[in-house]
Amino acid sequence: MQPSLRQGDLEFRGEVLQSRQRAILNKIFETFHQSIEICEGARRYRMRLIRNGHYAGENFSQFSVKLRDHPLMCYQGKRNWPPPDGTLKHALMHDQFPNECFLVIESNKVRFVSPLIFDDALFGEQICRLLQHYSGFSIKEIGDLDLICAL
Repeated sequence: MQPSLRQGDLEFRGEVLQSRQRAILNKIFETFHQSIEICEGARRYRMRLIRNGHYAGENFSQFSVKLRDHPLMCYQGKRNWPPPDGTLKHALMHDQFPNECFLVIESNKVRFVSPLIFDDALFGEQICRLLQHYSGFSIKEIGDLDLICAL
């Protein structure tokens, strides 16, 4: 025999569910804001170290990573750098492809588009914005960029 449910029971359970959803969402937002604060603090600390010369000389290499070697430069476990050799002409993002950066590359006077696909869409967007400042540089030079200075 199934227990019967009354309208009052459903309304009460709905309120409990809604309050749990609100609590979960509040916790998510709180965690998100804490993450932003941590990232901002790390960025300020890194910039202070750079200004004070702590990244100069031999010590610099222990705190830096080349763009081509960055652990987030991958898609489905495979490295996504380098794209084809050549010279970067443009780096473009499209709203419909949030985890892709489209590179217009010129090689032997021929231009082509090479997608750079990322598992981490936010990181991909940051890299694409960075690459927009390196039009005219070779793909090898861009791969050699030190991300701790560039980002």
